[in-house]
Amino acid sequence: MSDTLYKVYIHIVFSTLGARDLIPEQNLSNLHRYIYGIFVNERCHDIFIGGISNHVHILTSLPKDKTIPQIVKTTKTATNLLLTEQYKVSNFAWQKGYAVFSVRPTELAKVKNYIKNQKQHHKQTSFAKEMEKIQLLCSMMD
Repeated sequence: MSDTLYKVYIHIVFSTLGARDLIPEQNLSNLHRYIYGIFVNERCHDIFIGGISNHVHILTSLPKDKTIPQIVKTTKTATNLLLTEQYKVSNFAWQKGYAVFSVRPTELAKVKNYIKNQKQHHKQTSFAKEMEKIQLLCSMMD
């Protein structure tokens, strides 16, 4: 094979510092569009974004020359500036870490639906409880 074939879907999740509700509802759709633009500029594919006032979900496929830490750092840095300087959100900060999961192509529709329904989902489950559950499941797989 003369070229590299690369298609890996990932689901990235990161939250505001302390998972506090720091992103104003009126800025969510603009924030998601802004993140979409970052991922397009980074040459990512199949981008789907959602979230609520304390965290963001991104489903995408990265180009072969980008790493997950690079794209997350770029996204957090740019959106931090957007929220603090343009939208004047005081005391805004992202948490230091993030979660990332691989997604099978057969599960893409399910993950998109999950991301799309974040507002409804988190009426029943807090972000903190959800992340605890995910960490427990991941530790069982080790």
